[in-house]
Amino acid sequence: MNINIKARATILVLCILVILVIYNLGCQANNKVKPLNIMELDKITAEIVSITRDGEMDIYTYQLENGTTYSIKQNIIYFSYPIKIDNGYVENQFKIEAQYNKLDIKPGEKWEVKVYVPIVIFDKIYDAVLDEPHLEIKGFFNKVENHTQFHKNF
Repeated sequence: MNINIKARATILVLCILVILVIYNLGCQANNKVKPLNIMELDKITAEIVSITRDGEMDIYTYQLENGTTYSIKQNIIYFSYPIKIDNGYVENQFKIEAQYNKLDIKPGEKWEVKVYVPIVIFDKIYDAVLDEPHLEIKGFFNKVENHTQFHKNF
């Protein structure tokens, strides 16, 4: 009878362990992070709609389009001119944040931003290439989480 109790206790403990392992595997499967499709970045587009001058200020109007299958959340758009060096270009650390940006852009949605560029500031930056403006967008796909963050240059 003593052996029978030990055998039953062992079987009970093994059953509990198997149930816990199965439960744990099920929880891990539900919490897996679905990888983002990096090719979706190519579906975010930007084009210059207009450039106007207002006194000492150039005003760039851009139209952007979210051609991805994701919503874009909490994005920031920066404008700059690259800097010419002997063997190419480097990124200009002086950037201007675009105005009138939206923080929640649905798939297929278009939106416009404006960038107010003080001419005198960029004229003073040595070797800034003023005829090649650059835009960059930083944001998140669908949710504001580390693994959904993206960055794209135009």
